Amino acid sequence: MLDPSAARERAPALVARARRAGADAADVAYIADSSEGIQVRLGKLEDVERSESEYIALRAFVGGSSASIGSSDLGYAALDELAARVVAMARLAPEDAYAGLAPADLLASPDLPERILPGLDLADPVEPGPADLRHLAESVEA
Repeated sequence: MLDPSAARERAPALVARARRAGADAADVAYIADSSEGIQVRLGKLEDVERSESEYIALRAFVGGSSASIGSSDLGYAALDELAARVVAMARLAPEDAYAGLAPADLLASPDLPERILPGLDLADPVEPGPADLRHLAESVEA
């Protein structure tokens, strides 16, 4: 998975690719998640699992038309193809008088949660390891 700084670099690079392919404007969403689970039954370890996924979505505007596309392949060649395909799709889409990017002051930013709800703790920076998860599972079962 991309680390946060790599994701922040990849998103504007994908918008630039879409613009080079002929988009008037574009926006990107990058979504990544991971999960880890430990199951304990009758005091014994029963199951350990981990999953990770990442996805990048690109929306492009050409004139009054737009299209969206996404991929879990984040390689540069795949992003080139993604940009070309979404622009081609937008060119074929019907016009929509309401399609377009939101004004910049309404767009999300890294400090948005703090600006809207100051002091709200929305993220836990600590990621428990397998041993911590097992200890918690054993405590819950007890």
